[in-house]
Amino acid sequence: MREDEKRIMAFLDESQVKYGANSSAYIRSVISSFFGLWGLTRIPSFGTSFWPTLRPELITTIIISLLELEQPVPFIFATASPTGKIDEALKKRIQGSGRGLVVDWAPQVRVLRHEAVGMFLVRTADPN
Repeated sequence: MREDEKRIMAFLDESQVKYGANSSAYIRSVISSFFGLWGLTRIPSFGTSFWPTLRPELITTIIISLLELEQPVPFIFATASPTGKIDEALKKRIQGSGRGLVVDWAPQVRVLRHEAVGMFLVRTADPN
């Protein structure tokens, strides 16, 4: 198992112990438009990566919304896109919160099968 994979699975294990089953979100950079925090759905996407290059602030909005929730929603954010970059200050805020993990890549099937994961943020509509 790769080192980053171990870190991801440890984060999910800890989240399950602390917050329970189905408490965590898996976010992959396949977002074509922002549908609000409750665009979290239970349908995984195995499509190609997409980063909202015209409105990258949407990613920041989603992450800040998750960090500011009164009831924590732990999350893994896999950028998975060569254009997917998160501001270093925001990365530090995520790390300091203990609520999130930002990775370049995640073992998607393993993450989706983990009992801690109950939410996914995926592209919900074709931009065309």
